[in-house]
Amino acid sequence: MKNIFFKLCSLFIISILLSCTTDNKTVTDQANLTTEIKMLSFPTSSNDGRNPFTTSGTMLSFPTFQDYENTINLLESQLEAHQEAFYSQYENLTDDELDDIEDSTGFEPQQPLIDFENQYGFSNSLRVKYNDLEEVWLNNEELDSLTDPDNDILFDEVEQALWNEHQEVMIEGKVFAFGKLQATYEILDDFGTSLTKINNGEDVSNDPNIITTEKNHSICTTWRSKTSYHAYANRRKVKKTLLLRSVPWFTKTKGKITSYKKRRGRWRKRPTYIGLGVQRNLKTTCSGPVVRSGYKSKSIKRRRTRRATSYDWGFSHSLRAQKWTGVYATFYYGGSSNNMALSW
Repeated sequence: MKNIFFKLCSLFIISILLSCTTDNKTVTDQANLTTEIKMLSFPTSSNDGRNPFTTSGTMLSFPTFQDYENTINLLESQLEAHQEAFYSQYENLTDDELDDIEDSTGFEPQQPLIDFENQYGFSNSLRVKYNDLEEVWLNNEELDSLTDPDNDILFDEVEQALWNEHQEVMIEGKVFAFGKLQATYEILDDFGTSLTKINNGEDVSNDPNIITTEKNHSICTTWRSKTSYHAYANRRKVKKTLLLRSVPWFTKTKGKITSYKKRRGRWRKRPTYIGLGVQRNLKTTCSGPVVRSGYKSKSIKRRRTRRATSYDWGFSHSLRAQKWTGVYATFYYGGSSNNMALSW
């Protein structure tokens, strides 16, 4: 295990020296990739005739998985370019001085995502819901890991701009619903009625319009996350996260680090120098060979959040990670680095 982490740490340092080419991609014209995205609404209701899920069924639709992934890549590039343009102006400032600049200028790190949502009138995005929940979570004397909104919301800020607040989206004419704790759902037809059944907690295991995939939590898992908090300095914390999310058509492996600072009596996400590198070694069966592996890094920059995400498409079965060796990462913050593996 030490050898694995040593190799990962070495790769991470090399990636920092060479820098990450994805951080410097040219931002392309958004219209070229988003003209086929549509806003759809499928009426839903509850068992008593009322609708407590007023925005369930109102979602974005992407023609193909490639369009969905291209949109993610485009928005990530725009987000990085937007933040780089701002933070590069103030490289000589201390973190506290930069905090003051952010406040005085009203800098919005997520502005490209807000612009994207406004383009489609997508007012019920998951990003809006998450930000509201996170604001409540931060407004406490201490950050309680048990009430962290990341415990229930599966996506980061870019994908949050593509999914509705119930974690629903349409891709290739099928609706995917990820908002339930025990299973994910792929809806093939009769979308409003199917979403109503899922939201009402009905048994849909034999419904011909709904494919149910259980969220596996065995020793060789398809669905797992691990979060670690570190108060590494006075009034400063980071949150380190590793996760694997896999269903037969889609697998996401992610590492993420977020910086928090308590200033003027409250916690806030604040920029500092952070980075990470993530290795994945995934299988289709616990006893089988590794079928998909790779390393993804984000170089050390002064940011509130840095994430490294890998997507795998096209497998007929879910991909699995073994404890300790399936997904592991090196995180950089506070002038040093440490390691973490996906384990349970």
